[in-house]
Amino acid sequence: MTLLQFPTAVVKESKCRHELDQRIAEMEENYILLDQLHEGLHLMEQEVSKLEKEYNEELKAYAKIIGNDQLEIKYLEYSTDATVAFAEDGSIVVSYDIGEDDEVEG
Repeated sequence: MTLLQFPTAVVKESKCRHELDQRIAEMEENYILLDQLHEGLHLMEQEVSKLEKEYNEELKAYAKIIGNDQLEIKYLEYSTDATVAFAEDGSIVVSYDIGEDDEVEG
């Protein structure tokens, strides 16, 4: 005849401690990964900011060369200096300030 042993308080406590320790280990691994991802994201944001600045400078030079009526909208899409607004007639106006009181519109 097999005798079943019911969990005692000590067994329950041991099981709970084991589960808690496992969760701590899992959370620590995930916290380390999150820290690495946040650091990577921060570095990527810095790189994108640098690229945007360089892009805006190149776009400004391009806009000065070709003039207002020739500036392609696709280039304004990626500029953080471009402005999008609705005109009174409901149309969309995209503008770009080239820095000399001249505004390039597309």
